[in-house]
Amino acid sequence: MTTSLKASRGLTLLELLLVIAIIAILIGFYTGAIQKAYSSSRAAVVRLFEAHNQNVTREAIGD
Repeated sequence: MTTSLKASRGLTLLELLLVIAIIAILIGFYTGAIQKAYSSSRAAVVRLFEAHNQNVTREAIGD
């Protein structure tokens, strides 16, 4: 009677590279979304400050 001892199989190099590639793609999407949200919120803040500065200037001039 022969018994076959099968060693537990780890990840092959191809599987490991595939997992790393998927993680890199997800990180790329995530950082892109963060940058887009940051730039749009920054633009909103700039618009808010510009509107405030215009109001202050109008009040200083006396319009």
